Amino acid sequence: MLQKRKIFLAIIIVFSWVLTKAQEIHLPEKNLMSVSSPKGNFIYFFNGMEISGVDTFVQKNTAYFTIKRAKFDVTATEIKENVFKKVGQSKMSTSVKELNKIFGQTKVKEIQKLLGLSNEDAVVNYFNTHKQIESYPIMYDFIETKQALGHVFLDENVIEGEVYLYVVKRVTTSNIIEDWGYAITQSKSGNYFLPYYKPLLADVTTGDSVVSFTWKMPIPQGKLSTIPIPKSNIDKDTITGVLRILLTPAKTRANLFIKSKNGFVSTETLLPVLNETEDTITYQYQKRCTPEEEVTAYLQTEDEVYNKGIESDTAYTIALDQKSIPLIYSVRLREIVNGIQLSWDKLPNKPYITGIEIGRYNSDEKYDSVATISAKDTSFTDYKIEVGQHYRYKVKAVFLPELNIEQAVPAEAVGTFTVFNRPLPVTNLSVENKNKLPFLQWDEVKDPSFYGSYIYRGTSTKNLSVIAGPIKTNYFIDSATSVTGRSEYYYAIINQNLREDTSVFSEVVRIVPDKKIEITYPSTMEFYYANGKLNISWNDVRSMDNSIEGFVIQKKTSTQKSFANLAYSTNNSIEDGEIKDGVTYEYRVAAITYKGDNSEYSNGYTFALESKEIPQVNIFYTRNISEGIEISWPSVIYQNRKSYNIYRRLATEQNFSKVATLPSNTFLYVDKTGDENKIYVYKISVTQNDGKEGEKGKSVSIRRLKK
Repeated sequence: MLQKRKIFLAIIIVFSWVLTKAQEIHLPEKNLMSVSSPKGNFIYFFNGMEISGVDTFVQKNTAYFTIKRAKFDVTATEIKENVFKKVGQSKMSTSVKELNKIFGQTKVKEIQKLLGLSNEDAVVNYFNTHKQIESYPIMYDFIETKQALGHVFLDENVIEGEVYLYVVKRVTTSNIIEDWGYAITQSKSGNYFLPYYKPLLADVTTGDSVVSFTWKMPIPQGKLSTIPIPKSNIDKDTITGVLRILLTPAKTRANLFIKSKNGFVSTETLLPVLNETEDTITYQYQKRCTPEEEVTAYLQTEDEVYNKGIESDTAYTIALDQKSIPLIYSVRLREIVNGIQLSWDKLPNKPYITGIEIGRYNSDEKYDSVATISAKDTSFTDYKIEVGQHYRYKVKAVFLPELNIEQAVPAEAVGTFTVFNRPLPVTNLSVENKNKLPFLQWDEVKDPSFYGSYIYRGTSTKNLSVIAGPIKTNYFIDSATSVTGRSEYYYAIINQNLREDTSVFSEVVRIVPDKKIEITYPSTMEFYYANGKLNISWNDVRSMDNSIEGFVIQKKTSTQKSFANLAYSTNNSIEDGEIKDGVTYEYRVAAITYKGDNSEYSNGYTFALESKEIPQVNIFYTRNISEGIEISWPSVIYQNRKSYNIYRRLATEQNFSKVATLPSNTFLYVDKTGDENKIYVYKISVTQNDGKEGEKGKSVSIRRLKK
């Protein structure tokens, strides 16, 4: 109770702070608790500490309470008296008509019966003569009782989302009017904590004439402080939850819903029972039933003003007890080929029988759970057994776990397995390429003692080894990466039964997998030009891989973007007669297998036939390295080219001097003779086989840096 009072006082402090902070107005000193509900706004005239003094202080000296309200504006600096409108008055009910309006006629009749009164007028008289709340030990938990006693007022004429400021005045029996209190409420905003508390099914008790359900709802201390409080619907209100006062979780009751032919129907309200440590609420429901009656129920929480919470776990049971359930009383056993067969009388078709459980002990008293089968079955054959073992079987009915009932003493039968056959091999085994993988298929095995098939594979019939199993199906796809398209593979199958006996090998089938053969491409390419034709040759990779059948050669010029097929050859060379002077050609080659699989293409190799005029070297590169200045140019082989000539001068000089002559198959030179921090200018010329030297090309300058 101390924790609850702290929560309530904290809310009062927040309310008082908001009013003094946002609105400098005169209001009654007392802050009254008010809560929103689907019916409207409830204003409570007394808090928990005052309620025990209601009889002497209020009922004898108060004629009624008057309630006025105004729309609440958090930004307003004052509220004038003329904006308040009277919404009603509250007093103790003094007539049957007033009680019927609050409770409803049916509820008034129930109260009459509960209190043991003779008529409805006696109920009115009871309310007027019994003013202490102790006279209503259960009824006072209902908001209607508080209304009938004049402790609570309901403002029904409200608009959802609107926030109202209520001012309550007390009118005494001497017609003296005094301020009583104020309240602030956001209409129909619900109860924010309810979705965070859920009743959980804790226990189901069944009998043949009664069933009982128990739900428990944890309410751990401190949880309320972790629940996010929603803001009000006032656009400018930045204070979280200022317009929401909660009812404590300990007072959360629950509506009971029972499943009928037309769906779930609300039947009654279950009051909460709080444990001594105040951290768990218990809801309990008991229903009288006819034998085998099914009962399905769930709860939906609500606070005392009918704000709805969430639904509980759904409970299901059937009105049964241990004496009335059908059982398996005897089991018949007989030995058959490859197994032991059990049989029993058929169980009745009842929704609460979920199956039949079969277990057994062997000669060493080791227990195995053999199977759980349908409640409709009347026999079972055990094939997973060993020759010579002595078996003791136990068979019992299995029921819905919610019923908490079981067949405590299973029916028993004893037998020994002696009659068996060796499993037969698979028949009609075939293999084909399916999606480029070997696909094996065979006739389905009909033997009930069949355990699985084991797949054998090899590159000959004499070296077969197991690669997979046990296979329960009648097909297998060999997706192993080690299986390639280079070899022919042989397959066979052995069957195994539950006792681990094996068949002989099946017939052997063979196949070459429809997989691409991975091969390598030629790594070198050479050119020789004579008599107007270019001879192109490459290293013959067939000497390392006999699956290669030939080669495909592609060609393009320096101005073309992509290669085109030039020729297919079963030799490692070809001739190209379409060669023009001054054009640079690029060639590449790939190997091809006898199945038509291509390797990757080799690197590109270039060839250019020298034009009649001696070309100039206009593109070359210079850079500083530790040894000197490195000069390099494109590595293209030209026919009839003898050498390259390197010329150099200082940037301050006019004439070039030759510093080196290099063979035509050399495309790099390092000038080590220059001085540091001087700028040098280089040019290159070409000398042909006839000794004629061409013009020097464009120059490139560079500063020699320090070593």
